[in-house]
Amino acid sequence: MTPLVPEKVPPPSTTDDVHEPPVPVVLRPGDGVVVRAAAGLLPGSAFVGEIHRQLLEMLGYRVPDPQELVARPGVAYLYLAEGEFDVWLDGSFPAHNVWLEGQRFDESRVGDHVTLLGRHHPVDLMTGWLISKDFADEHGVYTLDALDRDPVALAEFDESDVFPGNGTADIVAWSVGALPGDVAAAQAAFSGWDNIAVARLGWDDRVEGAVSAIQQGIPVIAVTSSPSELVAKLRPGHEVYWLGIEDFLDGSNPLGHPDGKLFSQFTRGLDGAGGHAPVSPDECPSAAADPRGLCPLGWVASTRTVAARAEFVASNPAAAELLDAVFVPAADISQALVREAEGTDPAALASEWIAANRAPAEEWLTAARAAADRP
Repeated sequence: MTPLVPEKVPPPSTTDDVHEPPVPVVLRPGDGVVVRAAAGLLPGSAFVGEIHRQLLEMLGYRVPDPQELVARPGVAYLYLAEGEFDVWLDGSFPAHNVWLEGQRFDESRVGDHVTLLGRHHPVDLMTGWLISKDFADEHGVYTLDALDRDPVALAEFDESDVFPGNGTADIVAWSVGALPGDVAAAQAAFSGWDNIAVARLGWDDRVEGAVSAIQQGIPVIAVTSSPSELVAKLRPGHEVYWLGIEDFLDGSNPLGHPDGKLFSQFTRGLDGAGGHAPVSPDECPSAAADPRGLCPLGWVASTRTVAARAEFVASNPAAAELLDAVFVPAADISQALVREAEGTDPAALASEWIAANRAPAEEWLTAARAAADRP
């Protein structure tokens, strides 16, 4: 990988003078160090992982492809604590706090052996409810509770939803796994929405189906996440809004789900604000009614975070400084997901992103080199 600022190499000697002093070798902070990095399943994991990998290699570290080692949270934090790998690139906090409270095989706390980097970045991982902007504006429906109470809006929505004419507004839950749909169904039961149901649909064709429906004027409400292809093509504030909810799901587990007590979105998250997110009223009209201007999504928003083995961080200050500094905006990840779906290699996308963000990348690398020189 060619550094952003290549090392200056002296021109070849034009003399046969054997007494010429040798050119000093400039060592980089990571020379000779292999970083065992693992990826996860967050949206854009391959793209974001490649950005971290390429920047680390500019410091001299050797980083095998993180996609060769993919781990879920319950495994990743334990493996970091046990020293099985050095860095996991898919931390999400505060959502993953529960995993730090687990125990190593020696019964010590997992979180005591893991260092979190990048927690100071803005909240950028959100799950929530998207609604067609035109439909929401027509009926003045900016929360799911308002929709549940509006017979005219409900009847119009039911005419063309995924189960038309069944008397309920069927919200689509699109997700890779079952959890968002499970939480959405529990939220519906907790809120007492008698006229709203959660329909589970697969991940395939979700973007094309939603885009096509909205282009045809068909109202859509979907449970989805950001970053994602969906929010790249259906932009909050333009084609869709984020919907709010009035009461956040607690740990009462209204549907008796095996993990239902962990679904609570009530008191965690941003300053203890539960399922609020820093989304403007332009993208989430119900935020206008919140005294802090936060959007009542009903899901705890998180920050994408790098989790690292504590011993690795202590012995590699340059890598730690870099991993703490790198920030990739959610909008950039969403656009990368669209291009990945079109067949573009995540490594190429990462190289493009670094080149387009040359100034902050240089700052991160400079700070990392300075950290390596500190006593």
